Amino acid sequence: MREDTSVATDISVVPVLSKMLARNVAVLEKNAQDLSDAQSYVCAVEEGSHLHWLLGHLIVSRDQMLKALQQPRVWSDAEREQFGGGSQASKDDLTLEALLSALKTSQAALATALETVTEQTLTAKRPNGMCTGDYLEFLVWHETYHIGQSTLYRRAAGLKSPIG
Repeated sequence: MREDTSVATDISVVPVLSKMLARNVAVLEKNAQDLSDAQSYVCAVEEGSHLHWLLGHLIVSRDQMLKALQQPRVWSDAEREQFGGGSQASKDDLTLEALLSALKTSQAALATALETVTEQTLTAKRPNGMCTGDYLEFLVWHETYHIGQSTLYRRAAGLKSPIG
């Protein structure tokens, strides 16, 4: 019996994480459907963030997953800096289409990386003492937390939810 009781270090959880990431992209794509670039900047609350920033923020989070899996990241350091934790939602030069394209690229890269991940990778300790599997599970949870916000941003922009 293993001393570490973390579920995220069990290789059998990887397909579940992969499926969750794919579902999250599908929801984000639905919520971005028929939205203009201008509408992607509409905040749900005054001085809050918006869908445009949220998409960038999730690409940054996915880049963290790719780095943890020792895979090439989708964005450069400069691109990640605009949307990382603690950054402010503001206007940038990226189009909504470019953000969605980067999101799809990250999904393909993560799906491939997760198909070949090993238990040794999942149990490897990170500098903060957390194992890689737990870190991945946290980042998938973090992304899923933000997915619900994408529906609110869409509705704030004047469009109905495409998800019933």
